[in-house]
Amino acid sequence: MASGTTGWSVNDDEIDLVRGWAAKQDWALTPAAALEKGYVDLLASLPGESEVKEKAKGALQLKK
Repeated sequence: MASGTTGWSVNDDEIDLVRGWAAKQDWALTPAAALEKGYVDLLASLPGESEVKEKAKGALQLKK
């Protein structure tokens, strides 16, 4: 291996293949899809800040 490389290399076709497969899986959700399915507790507990996290926090407040 050359210095400074990880030893892994994937091409665009491989990336597209995996993304296509993941899009067909019920358990692989985008944050927006997870919010629509009601996973507000999980989304609200994620680190960092995002629009979806703020919406999840708001949904939790409505549940109380």
